[in-house]
Amino acid sequence: MAGSSRGRSKLSALDNQPTFAKRIEALRQCAVSLRDAAELVRSEVEHMDAAQERFAARAASAATRKKS
Repeated sequence: MAGSSRGRSKLSALDNQPTFAKRIEALRQCAVSLRDAAELVRSEVEHMDAAQERFAARAASAATRKKS
Protein backbone atom coordinates (compact mmCIF):
# COMPACT_ATOMS: atom_id res chain seq x y z
CA MET A 1 0.00 0.00 0.00
CA ALA A 2 2.96 2.30 0.53
CA GLY A 3 3.83 1.90 -3.14
CA SER A 4 0.41 3.10 -4.24
CA SER A 5 0.68 6.24 -2.08
CA ARG A 6 4.02 7.00 -3.70
CA GLY A 7 2.38 6.67 -7.10
CA ARG A 8 -0.32 9.14 -6.15
CA SER A 9 2.16 11.70 -4.83
CA LYS A 10 4.19 11.35 -8.00
CA LEU A 11 1.08 11.93 -10.10
CA SER A 12 0.17 15.05 -8.15
CA ALA A 13 3.73 16.33 -8.55
CA LEU A 14 3.42 15.91 -12.31
CA ASP A 15 0.29 18.06 -12.30
CA ASN A 16 2.51 21.03 -11.35
CA GLN A 17 4.81 20.55 -14.34
CA PRO A 18 4.61 22.93 -17.31
CA THR A 19 2.63 21.78 -20.30
CA PHE A 20 4.32 19.97 -23.14
CA ALA A 21 4.00 23.07 -25.33
CA LYS A 22 5.62 25.24 -22.64
CA ARG A 23 8.48 22.77 -22.29
CA ILE A 24 8.99 22.77 -26.07
CA GLU A 25 9.07 26.58 -26.12
CA ALA A 26 11.58 26.64 -23.25
CA LEU A 27 13.78 24.18 -25.12
CA ARG A 28 13.57 26.29 -28.28
CA GLN A 29 14.61 29.38 -26.33
CA CYS A 30 17.47 27.42 -24.80
CA ALA A 31 18.57 26.26 -28.27
CA VAL A 32 18.59 29.86 -29.52
CA SER A 33 20.63 30.96 -26.50
CA LEU A 34 23.10 28.13 -27.02
CA ARG A 35 23.43 28.96 -30.72
CA ASP A 36 24.07 32.62 -29.86
CA ALA A 37 26.69 31.61 -27.31
CA ALA A 38 28.36 29.27 -29.82
CA GLU A 39 28.53 32.06 -32.40
CA LEU A 40 30.07 34.37 -29.83
CA VAL A 41 32.69 31.78 -28.90
CA ARG A 42 33.44 31.07 -32.58
CA SER A 43 33.88 34.80 -33.22
CA GLU A 44 36.24 35.10 -30.26
CA VAL A 45 38.28 32.10 -31.47
CA GLU A 46 38.63 33.69 -34.91
CA HIS A 47 39.69 36.97 -33.31
CA MET A 48 42.27 35.21 -31.12
CA ASP A 49 43.62 33.22 -34.10
CA ALA A 50 44.09 36.43 -36.09
CA ALA A 51 45.83 38.09 -33.14
CA GLN A 52 48.12 35.08 -32.72
CA GLU A 53 49.09 35.28 -36.40
CA ARG A 54 49.84 39.01 -36.06
CA PHE A 55 51.97 38.41 -32.95
CA ALA A 56 53.87 35.60 -34.68
CA ALA A 57 54.53 37.81 -37.72
CA ARG A 58 55.78 40.63 -35.49
CA ALA A 59 58.02 38.25 -33.56
CA ALA A 60 59.46 36.86 -36.79
CA SER A 61 60.03 40.38 -38.10
CA ALA A 62 61.73 41.42 -34.87
CA ALA A 63 63.95 38.33 -34.94
CA THR A 64 64.95 39.10 -38.52
CA ARG A 65 65.84 42.70 -37.63
CA LYS A 66 68.01 41.56 -34.70
CA LYS A 67 70.01 39.26 -37.00
CA SER A 68 70.72 42.12 -39.42
